[in-house]
Order: sequence, then structure tokens, then C-alpha cells
Amino acid sequence: MFNMLPGGGSNLEKLLKAWGLSFETTKVVADVNLLMELQSRTGTPTRQPTWLSLTPAELDKDDVTTSEIDNLWVPMIGAFSGTQAAGLQQTVLFKSTADSQLVEGFMANMAPEQTLKDFKPSGKEQSLALRLTGRFKTAFPDGKPHADGETNAAPAAAASLKESKQDGSVILVGDADMLYDNFSVRKMETPFGTMAMAIPAAYLVSRPAQRDSGTLWR
Repeated sequence: MFNMLPGGGSNLEKLLKAWGLSFETTKVVADVNLLMELQSRTGTPTRQPTWLSLTPAELDKDDVTTSEIDNLWVPMIGAFSGTQAAGLQQTVLFKSTADSQLVEGFMANMAPEQTLKDFKPSGKEQSLALRLTGRFKTAFPDGKPHADGETNAAPAAAASLKESKQDGSVILVGDADMLYDNFSVRKMETPFGTMAMAIPAAYLVSRPAQRDSGTLWR
């Protein structure tokens, strides 16, 4: 299963900074209480401390996004830190246990046994996904940023919006791999063809969309 992860990566550094948060893009969370046992490239079972299987204890059962999820697989997920900016409220949707540590993602994926050997618990729960609500300040207080390599001065523009006029809601998740089909969709062969059934990770998209559109169903 180690070769099933999609490639690529991105970050929201400027936005997160404006919201009082930070995120280390090269590090992922290892947790000895939540680790999964996977089949390695050689076909042998391997304990993988950065592939986590979350239980109800790690999920916010009061938030509609996660209230009906009993188990969630989160492979190679990062963590958010910091204190939300003034005017924002923060809700942790799911987290690690205190027996966790931030480790280098590449090395953890290539050498999970060494990650376990070197493991030193941080003693703190890591915030893997959270919801921010309130009035959001812009990440670009000086107006529209220049494109990379642009040298011409931008034409004068009207004063840009410094803060949202109404309360908003943003959900931040430490990685998107959990929405990859291999983790979020269960496929079954039936007499009528292949049927795909969404599993809990897909709720992270569908439930907030239903909530914000006023069409929430159970």
C-alpha cells in the first residue's frame, strides 16, 4: 500500500499566517496508539506509525462534520499549530493522541521501522483538522499581489477589503490524501456492475457542504 499515495503538495502559508496558524509542510504526525499495519513493498506486514486509524476518542462528536464518523483513516497527515487570530474561533475536528510526534514525512514513509525506533512522544495532542469561524482578515493587506516575475507596477485600484463583512467558516485538514479514492471509496462488484460506496473520509466534504447549503440530512 505504500506506493498508493498520489504525488504533489501545496500549502496555504500566507492565509494561515493571517489567521494565526502555521503548518510544517515536510512533517507528518506519527502516533503509536493509532498506527496501522500495512503490507510493505515486499509483501510483509509492517507497522506504519504515520498511517493513522482514528477512533471516536480523536473525533469531535459535537460537530456535524465528524459527529457520525466512528473510524477515519488518515495517511501521512500533518498538524496545525498556533493561536487563531482575533475575531476567529477554532474547533479541532480531529486530533492525534498525546503519544505522537512530528516526523519527516519522506523518511517515515521509506523507513517506518526506524521511525518507531527513534520515536519520542511529544506529550501533546496534534491538531490534524480544524474549523475556523468568524471574520477573516485578508492575507494581502496591501492589495492584489504581483505575479512571480512581474516588474510592471500594477494600476491604481480601489481600497481592497481588509476583513470579511460577514462571519465565515473554513475547514482546514492537514492533508488531502484521505480523499484519494483508495481511502474514501469502497468499490464492490455486483451483478449490476461496479458500485462505489463513500466511506467516512468522504463525509469531510459532503457534510460541510450540506450544512452550509441548508440541506443537511442524516
